[in-house]
Amino acid sequence: MKIKNLLIKLSIILLFFLLGSSNYLFGQHNDSLNNNIEIRESLPVPFGTIVELEVVMFDGSELNEKGSQDEILLKIIKVDTIILKEPIIIGFKDETSKLPNNYFDLYKLLYNKEIGSLDSKTIQEMKKRYIGKKFKIAAYESGRFDGIPDNYQNYVKLTPQAKSFYFLNFIVIVADLKDEN
Repeated sequence: MKIKNLLIKLSIILLFFLLGSSNYLFGQHNDSLNNNIEIRESLPVPFGTIVELEVVMFDGSELNEKGSQDEILLKIIKVDTIILKEPIIIGFKDETSKLPNNYFDLYKLLYNKEIGSLDSKTIQEMKKRYIGKKFKIAAYESGRFDGIPDNYQNYVKLTPQAKSFYFLNFIVIVADLKDEN
């Protein structure tokens, strides 16, 4: 009986050790050699929580950031019943196929055909029809790692023009609840 109790205690200790080490085992440990990447939600709810959002379609070029020039982003103004003091501007992925996040998909939605290239006049016309438009959506926040890790150039001859390694938050739209315009 004593051996059985000892084995149970050792099993419990081993289990706590493995659970406590899970961040190391699954690659989420940040030590002093890394950039200490902080993973934090942009929304006032945990990652993966489906909420109702009131959003406005936002032109990424207004941010004056190279990576956002051709993107359509969300400007979140309300999360469930919480009206935000400062809107959250964030990228998104649309699972409904109703809310494009780039101008080629917007062209396809508006004109019901694909196009190989877009001129600035066509983009400006589409912006007038879509940017600034309000929607009520059901969505959740997710994210992924992106960019170039430290010491990348030690292994690859060409150094790409990209951001340092970071965590990218984005919204996943699961339903268009109500077109507000």
